[in-house]
Amino acid sequence: MVPLQEEASTRRYFRITSSNGKEEVVCADEAVNEDFIIISEYLNANGIHVPRVLDVDRKLSLTFMSFEGLNDFSTYNLKDYKNKFPILIDLILKLQSLDPPSLVKTRKFDTEKLSFETNLTLEKFEGFRKQFHIKTEISNEARAFIEETVGYLNKYPINVFTHRDFHCRNILIPTNTDYALIDFQDARMGVPQYDLASILYDAYFPLPREFRSLMLKSFQERNVDQWYEEVR
Repeated sequence: MVPLQEEASTRRYFRITSSNGKEEVVCADEAVNEDFIIISEYLNANGIHVPRVLDVDRKLSLTFMSFEGLNDFSTYNLKDYKNKFPILIDLILKLQSLDPPSLVKTRKFDTEKLSFETNLTLEKFEGFRKQFHIKTEISNEARAFIEETVGYLNKYPINVFTHRDFHCRNILIPTNTDYALIDFQDARMGVPQYDLASILYDAYFPLPREFRSLMLKSFQERNVDQWYEEVR
């Protein structure tokens, strides 16, 4: 049993070798994450490569799943990452084309959720500002703009399947396919640009501005907003 990268949560992952010699991953948590199991089955059934749930021990709060590799997209160098990036655009677009399961449909980036995330960002910035004695403060005008943006996003007419944490460390590099998407248990309905913004402005892998603009244009030409405008 080999411990894998720790999560910023109670979850702990270990790589194990089963009795038949196959490598698997076991997740130990305070309780089995039923949402992960449901969404994993749904995504696999719809052609999205994610870890397959092999077994569950609810008494011990253990979930056994397929091993999809040790490395993630953050391990690529910039040149290789840029070459692989269209795969991520395709993946986001494919997720957005799905008819989400009821579990996902009942969760939305509404005012409450969006406000929670923006307020968390402001709190983290304030802590960072104090720690490093930064004089810059968030102005009242900026806070008002954020509140207006939350209201606008809450009323946005298009909502699609949104991973919610779509960054390079949540996309593994398997040996038999282009990617394996993980950490999708909190998926919910959101605006089409949410996952794209997460990966274009990924704190784990900053991208050159010119490349971000190129990928944004590629997405804009194909995303669900274009379909919506065509049928209006």
